[in-house]
Amino acid sequence: MELKTAEVTGMIYETVRELLAHQLEIDPAQIGPQTDILEDLGADSLDIVELVMAIEEEFDIVITNHVEMDHSGSLPAIHKVAPNATIYASAGAGVNEVRAHFGIEATPVKSGETLNIGERTLTFVTTPMVHWPDNMVTYSDVDKILFSNDA
Repeated sequence: MELKTAEVTGMIYETVRELLAHQLEIDPAQIGPQTDILEDLGADSLDIVELVMAIEEEFDIVITNHVEMDHSGSLPAIHKVAPNATIYASAGAGVNEVRAHFGIEATPVKSGETLNIGERTLTFVTTPMVHWPDNMVTYSDVDKILFSNDA
């Protein structure tokens, strides 16, 4: 089965929507892309904390293929929501840039290394100086998707 980027984004959206619906004990159909959790669904601060905890448990891997701010500027927010998630970046430049820009430690990956995430295996390929020293791409074998960046 081959997935497109929009389908992967949709899968993430559906996962978060299901977590939220479960947390608030409502029908997922009540939640849309523009739904305000506080205003429209009546969530309170405890609901938000519990939702963040559920997201932490669900999402435990973050991969940054490139550390320029227009690509990874949300990394601190993601790290705040999922502080126990392992962040992967290219060995050397990627790890150093994540640390320098955000003060966050990342796990280094070298070209050709793989990461098994259940039914999928991700393969990392570093492509330094195709765009920037930290540049890498990640390939999902099952979906046949190459997650790139600027290059």
